[in-house]
Amino acid sequence: MFANSKNSSARLPSFTGVEYGDLVEHARIERAYPRSWLASVARNFVFRHLLPDPHRIIDAARVLRFYQRSGLQGMARSIGVLKLLGVAERERLLPRIDDCFFFRCPGWTFPAVGPRRARVASSRAA
Repeated sequence: MFANSKNSSARLPSFTGVEYGDLVEHARIERAYPRSWLASVARNFVFRHLLPDPHRIIDAARVLRFYQRSGLQGMARSIGVLKLLGVAERERLLPRIDDCFFFRCPGWTFPAVGPRRARVASSRAA
């Protein structure tokens, strides 16, 4: 199929305003991006095992919440183990995990950030 060839953007219309050719080109660049062995293993785990299963996301959130609330986060930052592992920058980007993680609140609505355009609800996969 010609869908991801370099000339496909000329043949495929863009009904949604998304330039298909640009999207494919970015995906091609992302795929060819050189990564360390550890980064490849971590990405593989997250995208193939963690994200497809809501229960695993909940478990990961519980572990992160424990890490944040138990003092392990402060200790890991202070002794420099995160810098040693090369994850200090990424660890600083972790959001604070709330007491009521969103998968525990199915059907709740969350206010939009910015001008209100629609309602968004979280549903729990059975």
